[in-house]
Amino acid sequence: MVRAFLQAFPDLDVTIEDVFGQGGRAAVRAQITGTHRGEWFGIAPTGRRVRVALHDFHHLRDGRISHTWHLEDWFGMLHQVGAWPPAATEAEAGR
Repeated sequence: MVRAFLQAFPDLDVTIEDVFGQGGRAAVRAQITGTHRGEWFGIAPTGRRVRVALHDFHHLRDGRISHTWHLEDWFGMLHQVGAWPPAATEAEAGR
């Protein structure tokens, strides 16, 4: 999946915005930017630049990450490349 993402967005860049935490927990706020130059999840390349918000929340135990929750704003990315909301089919448009 990572390889396919790098092919679809070859100029991918990840920027860390914030890292903070306390009491065995840490949070990271970041963003991915890149240009949609290859097929991604069946969406043909659009040449559009995207910015995708990332949020990671980690639990730490004995100085190591024991659990991670990772969130990415894929609906935002789909909107940026013109794939969301999905286009209505002719049958749906005629209702």
